[in-house]
Amino acid sequence: MVEEYGLRMIRHIQANSGLDISRMIAVFQAACKDDPLGNFLVGGDEQWTELYFNAFIQSALVGGQVHVAVSDSDPEHVIGVALWYGPLKEPMGTQEQRDAGYTQLTERLPEQLIRWRTEHVNR
Repeated sequence: MVEEYGLRMIRHIQANSGLDISRMIAVFQAACKDDPLGNFLVGGDEQWTELYFNAFIQSALVGGQVHVAVSDSDPEHVIGVALWYGPLKEPMGTQEQRDAGYTQLTERLPEQLIRWRTEHVNR
């Protein structure tokens, strides 16, 4: 079922904005559910999507930009998320970005998934 929301505004989010990051993660999870690429990125194991998307959001908060679209009826209801990096910038491109979330993800991944990511994603 597709829910329709009136678009209230696009907000630029900063690390101390107060918007609950779990709301942004939920948008990414919904968008990637049953998506072959989304499943590929977490080795087909959906339990890692929360940490995975958190790592990307945190990385963008440190070294890029995060924009959210919110509902006109509830400014805390996130209905879209965009992560943006400027020229020659990339997700997890600096140690500071990796430490913001990716390091915590990789520390918790099982060895089998780390090996799989090394062989299939991080080539």
